[in-house]
Amino acid sequence: MSYINDHTPGPDMVFAMIIIGLIVAFLLTQGHWWMNPMPTIIGSITNLLNSLANLLTWWVVISPWDEAVRVRLGKHLKVLQGWLHLRIPFIDNVRIFDTRIQELATSPSRPLVVVTKEQTYLVVEYFAKWRINDLPRFYISTGGSVTWAETLLEQRINDIVRAEYGRRNRCIRTADLHH
Repeated sequence: MSYINDHTPGPDMVFAMIIIGLIVAFLLTQGHWWMNPMPTIIGSITNLLNSLANLLTWWVVISPWDEAVRVRLGKHLKVLQGWLHLRIPFIDNVRIFDTRIQELATSPSRPLVVVTKEQTYLVVEYFAKWRINDLPRFYISTGGSVTWAETLLEQRINDIVRAEYGRRNRCIRTADLHH
């Protein structure tokens, strides 16, 4: 005599098992939830409610130094200046961009190494200041990704710096100019 039920679970049971599995997987990624599970569960519920509230919000507040792009149904692009603007949930997608002057510098972990005409290797540090002048053009060409724009800008500056140092016959250090 077998005590095990031999029939397969129905679709509602499979769905419930998937939901429980997802909840357990989510809780396991939240750190040491077994020590004190309530703050993690309350924080997760709060984050979920905040996300739902953001989806259903009818307005967007834009700082005076920012500009935003409103894309309606993935087609119509409109630039919004600072302050309060209305939007239609699930139809309008609003992305806010900082239009102030920003700085891009070489990373200390990835220095730029250039070769002069005399086959001398130099480590060059630089910085560049940039800003978004034409927001619709920026949004269309980069997909709205500031990180992608900085990557493209860094590649362009690296090419210019390498070309400029590659043309030089002699390297002049800035410390030598002050003596």
